[in-house]
Amino acid sequence: MKHILGISRSTVYSPNSTDRDSAIFTAVTSRLERMGHDVSIINEDLFFAVDLSDFDLVFSMARGHDVLNKLAHFEHEHPGCVINSAIVLSQNTRADIARTLQANNIAMPHVAIESPNELLKTPQSYPIWLKRADACAQKVDDICYIDKESTYHEALNGFVSKGIDMVIAEEHLAGDLIKFYGIQGTDFFYITYPTENKTFQNCNV
Repeated sequence: MKHILGISRSTVYSPNSTDRDSAIFTAVTSRLERMGHDVSIINEDLFFAVDLSDFDLVFSMARGHDVLNKLAHFEHEHPGCVINSAIVLSQNTRADIARTLQANNIAMPHVAIESPNELLKTPQSYPIWLKRADACAQKVDDICYIDKESTYHEALNGFVSKGIDMVIAEEHLAGDLIKFYGIQGTDFFYITYPTENKTFQNCNV
């Protein structure tokens, strides 16, 4: 039996997905308890009151910068003790992912990664998407579909007002919007439509 800490995600980092994220976290917690482990849970908003050295293992859905930093420090000192590596998460912002895809010549929509003020000077062809590049979405308007210049300027000024200093301007390509989950080293690959009650079955890839 292991003494395990589960850190649930703050609702700030679950816009439109609070119930789904909670269900995932609860399912993992329940499975670990059925396996005979002692599981303590805490929300990431209260995480700093916890001494991580009291636990054998930590699983986390946290996305806050300060929480990830503390988890990454613990992970560095105790390799293998943090599930959903905070070190890896900290290195996988939207900007990081876009640059990695570009560097490896993986097909993707055209993107520009700039400060909002620089993008305000840049003419665009519409429609496009604007996305905060520094972190996951925290508000609905952290990801914006833009189809005209007035909306473009309005959205960028909104990013400036929120103190967001890096934004992705991404070409829009017509097609289905899907969300997928995969596990490296296995044949698990799950695809879902995030805005509809339609899902695919697990696929072998």
